Order: sequence, then C-alpha cells, then structure tokens
Amino acid sequence: MAKEKENAGLVKFDESKLAKLNQVTTELEVAKTYDVMKQSCSKVAHRKILLEILDDNFMDVFVMPGMNTDSGFRTDKDPAQTNSKTGKPYEPYPAEVVRECVADAILYGLTWTNNQMNIISGRMYPTKNGYTYKLENEGVKSSIIAGIPRMKDGGALIDMTIEWLYKGQKGSKTLTFAIRVNAGMGVDAIVGKAKRKIKAWLWENLTGQDLGDVDVTEDIQTIDVTAETVKPSAQTAFEETLNV
Repeated sequence: MAKEKENAGLVKFDESKLAKLNQVTTELEVAKTYDVMKQSCSKVAHRKILLEILDDNFMDVFVMPGMNTDSGFRTDKDPAQTNSKTGKPYEPYPAEVVRECVADAILYGLTWTNNQMNIISGRMYPTKNGYTYKLENEGVKSSIIAGIPRMKDGGALIDMTIEWLYKGQKGSKTLTFAIRVNAGMGVDAIVGKAKRKIKAWLWENLTGQDLGDVDVTEDIQTIDVTAETVKPSAQTAFEETLNV
C-alpha cells in the first residue's frame, strides 16, 4: 500500500484543471436536456473552455506522450511509419492540431486514452473502442456475431449480426459491409473493422448521433457500404468490382 501511494505521487496533477474538465463533462451531460439551440450554444462555449484548459503544459504532460500508442491514441502520421509518397517517416501532428481533436473527443464523451479516438487528416474520429465506451456508458448491452469474410480483389464482404438490449428493449440487425483489405491484413483485422462499423451503426441508430466511422487502418476515402445503404454516385473502385 505504501509503495502504491509513493508511485501515485510521481504524477503531479493540476487539480484546478481536472476540476474544470470534470465540470465541463458534467455540464455537457446536462446540456443533452436542452433545446437544440441551447445545446448548440453550450457545445461551442464549452469547446472554447476546453481549449483553454488544454494549454501547452497540459498537452506536453498528459496528451502528447500518448500519441501513436495503444494506451493513448493512434494517428495517420505515426513517425514509426514511412510515408509512401516521400519515402521518409511521417511528421507527427503538432500539439495545436491534437489539442483541437482532443477537445472534440471530450465534447463527444470520449477520452484521448485507450485508443478511443484516432486523428486522421487532422480530424478526430471515434474508433471501435470509442463506440464500445459510448455504448456501455449509454447502458447498451450488445453482442456481435461475425460471419466469414468473402474475399474479393482488393477487399472483402462480411455479414455482421448485432443484438442489443437498451432501455428494456431488445433488438437485432444483420448488415453486410464492404471492407477494404490492406496488404498483409488477416481475417481478425477484417472482423475488427467490421465490428467498428456495426457498433457505429448501432450508436447512430439508437441515439441519432453520427460521430464518424473511420480509423487509421482504413483509407479516409473509402465509402461505407451496407446491405441497406448504397451510394452509387460515390462508389469506390473496390465497390464497383464487387457490384455492391
């Protein structure tokens, strides 16, 4: 016990900033009961407050060291990866960009740890972990059954079934997703992408909130396609090949 207390003291917290962060998250939760215009005003005002809390010192100590780690958050500019266009390592995002994305994550009820968010093209996107966190906080219990991927040139089709219990109501849905498959990507990775997609669908279906559906393993240009929502005017070459 003494050792635990000693180790806990190695991290110095700014209690006033943490108190403000907790207050912001509490007030954002209360704001869900406001009318639309008041919600909009609250979101913009609280975002400004978040950017003030996330000052350079806070970012340097509590945010930036977690960038491009599994315990923190992933980005599409990991210096451990090589940029195929330049042949050189990526330049990581500066704190100014990360600060904006972390503020957006907090506004959506996410954190910048446990890979709940990614930064892609300078924007924040929730991940599978992020949607899992949101669904659990909303009181949603769910289970997913993954089908066997049907491999095609450049990608795969996979059927995903999700069952859920929310506010005493049960539901079930099966959707077919087109997954873009990168070189060396195995079945587990394909299923992982599909799980994120169907969790994103469930969140939007239950709450009406679209938080985005992209992570660093997926091309930002890939169009999400399901058995029920097809966008013929925006098909990718892969989707056209599959005749989706």
